[in-house]
Amino acid sequence: MSRQSDVHTRWSMAADGWESHPEYIAAGWRMALAGATFERRAALGWTQAQLAEAAGLTEELVEEIETSAVDPTVPVLQALGRAFQADATLALTESEPGLRFVPRAA
Repeated sequence: MSRQSDVHTRWSMAADGWESHPEYIAAGWRMALAGATFERRAALGWTQAQLAEAAGLTEELVEEIETSAVDPTVPVLQALGRAFQADATLALTESEPGLRFVPRAA
């Protein structure tokens, strides 16, 4: 039996299967990237414009990252890591996607 998901109106799946849907998982990673980026930027006291300049990204892209509209691709993680002088760590075995930027030792 299929039903419309409570998560997104275009998704149709078994009533108990939405957590394993690829789009749900991808959205979780986008949210993890958004949270990690905002958290690290705020800790540094930077604006989105300052992060964009430091990372070599546009302000629009930084805003999209922080609103969960960008997938955490390797180039995006590298740009942010360089700007933050931090390593991106991924929690791949947890039930929820986990991502954070860990500052490198001086």
